[in-house]
Amino acid sequence: MEECCDTYLDKELGVSYEQRRQFISTYYDVSQELIVLFKQQKLPKEIEIELCKPLYKITSDTFTPLTYIKREFYRKYIDLFTRLFTKLESPDHDQVYSLMIALDLNTHNVGKAMSIELLHRLEDFSTQTERQTYLYRQLIRVEEVPVTSPISYHPEFPSLKTYLISYIRQRIALSHQTYEIEQINTKKIPGSDMGIVNITKSKVVKRKINLTIPELALFARLFTEIKVVSVKENKQQYFKFLSQIYMSKDDKDISENSVKNAFYSSSKDTLASVERLLIRMLNTIQKFKDSKMIS
Repeated sequence: MEECCDTYLDKELGVSYEQRRQFISTYYDVSQELIVLFKQQKLPKEIEIELCKPLYKITSDTFTPLTYIKREFYRKYIDLFTRLFTKLESPDHDQVYSLMIALDLNTHNVGKAMSIELLHRLEDFSTQTERQTYLYRQLIRVEEVPVTSPISYHPEFPSLKTYLISYIRQRIALSHQTYEIEQINTKKIPGSDMGIVNITKSKVVKRKINLTIPELALFARLFTEIKVVSVKENKQQYFKFLSQIYMSKDDKDISENSVKNAFYSSSKDTLASVERLLIRMLNTIQKFKDSKMIS
């Protein structure tokens, strides 16, 4: 009967006593199992407590009241975490947190505990650039989590996803400000004397750039990969063009072959250094946004 009338039901109404008892009977054992599994994960205590609260409501029958929409939430909650623990005996914290975001378990304690854990993780990095790289990765991870819950756990609060995105962006902005201050207090960066350098006995005016040949080649590769530059069958001309107009920070003369070789093969160090430069570019864009430099 309920299935036939589901479209017309007011989901804010409480279920009947018989439906309530049937729901508890169905999910009592699996709720107890999940409580045990949560306690084995070595999660922050506040997270563990909040994860277990919905399950304790089932095992102790303390719903006030159990509405149709809340029952749907508990079913999805149990289903998602049962699938996770069936697939992975010991999932990492971020995998657990992704499900909490998807379920919008938006309690004050959850948001606070996740924020504190993020700060602890940032302490593992020695530079602001490393912190920013990690923060941007976390931001992307959170933004990509789809919220699938029928309701927020606390509809009166902001969603957990919205809170975390806002918090991570605040940390990125703070890290960027700290980086700027550190740069002011350090010596002049090698290679900052970039400028136009005239090559003797040549009509070509090369520009010195604060990049190594592998870094230059990787940027060139990125431009072709995202179709900013279209080279098609003329890659050799592209390599020649780069070698003729630039001087790297290490070499005055760049050969076509050196650009070509680096274009097709990048070391881990080169990938990491270019990634740091891209993070700085993203920070600069954020500064433009903050200063309203938008036409």
